[in-house]
Amino acid sequence: MDLAVRHRYPQPGNEDEFEDFCVRFYRQLLKRGGLVRYAKRGEKQDGIDIIDQLAVKPLFAIQCKHHETAKTIPPKEIKNEVALAESSSHPIDHYIIATTAKKSKNAHDTVLELNQTNGGSRRFNIEIHF
Repeated sequence: MDLAVRHRYPQPGNEDEFEDFCVRFYRQLLKRGGLVRYAKRGEKQDGIDIIDQLAVKPLFAIQCKHHETAKTIPPKEIKNEVALAESSSHPIDHYIIATTAKKSKNAHDTVLELNQTNGGSRRFNIEIHF
């Protein structure tokens, strides 16, 4: 018997609200009190919106993608954000793309493909959370 409680959070009104929500959510989920918004809008962020400033290993970095709930996140957008994170000077171990977009097979397949690229020798693991 599945006792999981399903909950849908209200759609954040904009990117800033979504990033603030993600900081609070992932601090609790990952038990990482050092998670903070990284840099500021307009600065080069290397595909990172949230990072653990305490640099506890494994180092988590999160990219927040605010989309309309009826739309999906395109595979190209996922690949572009991962490429940016790979160019970061930070030693990321785990990369999460958090999105308000509609869950899709294409997005999951893209993440699976990226995690298998280079025989699994990618610098970090990738997850997508809807």
